[in-house]
Amino acid sequence: MTYVKLQDGRLIYAPRKIKDGDTIVYNPTAEHLLPLGYKPLRIEPMPEVEEGYHLEPTYTETDNEVIQDWQVVEDPPVEPDAEEILDILLGGDSE
Repeated sequence: MTYVKLQDGRLIYAPRKIKDGDTIVYNPTAEHLLPLGYKPLRIEPMPEVEEGYHLEPTYTETDNEVIQDWQVVEDPPVEPDAEEILDILLGGDSE
């Protein structure tokens, strides 16, 4: 299980080691992480996306967990490179 905090819309992953009193705990369990404000991360399945669109993660925090869901976003237009511009201006293949 992955534990995270949600801060300013971004995930902060739990550390691999923490200090518990005088003891350093490697790979801390929920028993150590929950009191520090970390919550389990639940990732929703990725939906199918049409060509010209992509997925961006969104995060929602509840009392017990952080949920990663997906938002479908239109791809930005592709800017032509210098060779493609030359092809357009010359009306053909620049090679």
